[in-house]
Amino acid sequence: MMKRCLHHVLILLLSLASTPAWAQRPLIATSIHPLALIVKEVAGDEADVQSLVPADVSPHHYSMRPSERRLLAEADRIYWLSPELEPFLQGIMSDQALSQKALALAEAPESSTAGNGHEAHHHGTGMDPHIWLAPDRAQAMAKRVRESLAGVKDLDQEQIARNHNQFRQRLADTESDIEKRLAPLARISLFTYHDAFHYFADHFGLTIAATLTNNPERSPSARHIADLQQALEEARFPCIMTESQLGGNWWRGLDLPQSLNVSRWDPLGGEIRIKVGGYTAFLESLTDAVSRCQPDNSKKE
Repeated sequence: MMKRCLHHVLILLLSLASTPAWAQRPLIATSIHPLALIVKEVAGDEADVQSLVPADVSPHHYSMRPSERRLLAEADRIYWLSPELEPFLQGIMSDQALSQKALALAEAPESSTAGNGHEAHHHGTGMDPHIWLAPDRAQAMAKRVRESLAGVKDLDQEQIARNHNQFRQRLADTESDIEKRLAPLARISLFTYHDAFHYFADHFGLTIAATLTNNPERSPSARHIADLQQALEEARFPCIMTESQLGGNWWRGLDLPQSLNVSRWDPLGGEIRIKVGGYTAFLESLTDAVSRCQPDNSKKE
């Protein structure tokens, strides 16, 4: 019996030793989950893509763990937004060993020319960090990812190019479908907890009438809450939008005279798996959330 066990162990060790080096795929780390969705669309099965901030954790409340620090150290490429938009990473990303393999996607040339007018008043940073919610921004970031992956060895560059082209087409098709689905919802007034969704709303012609807070780390003033309540009372088709990581039932304390639609959406796409097709599935999940705001779907949670 002992000899048989030793024989199996020896076979296992030999099989592991004979595993070729190319069987281990390059590792790509992203700062947040939605960037991982975009990067995976380009990298496909050629690389493992992991997010630094867990999908169920808001970056507003993130604190790095040792295991996540090791992820950055072991990664072949690191993608993040920028020091201004992700200040929680600014210190560690100044490390030379990390900065040499990192790319700040929000600093792409396209960023400076694709503004939507909302950027100048978000969180005091001068730019809304939620750029991944606009398909055109995601497309620009994917292009930069494609270009930067050319420097990573052990990647099939022809397959990377095919992945990128397929993503471009899939995203264009998804945009067209979403535009048709959301066109009848332009009359709805969306009320959100967190000032995070203007890129998506502006891109698809939706109206965000008011937001409880511009910064989840600060409580809104009494004057702001009064203005919000008045906007809710005046809206013809109001819809309350909650978020997975923040806010909860934030509207419960308001004195509202009418029945409201309530829906939930997630600006981080935390329930979407990191896989090819993940980013377009993310956009579709946001669309599904807004579609639940149809006036004939009124409900209270």
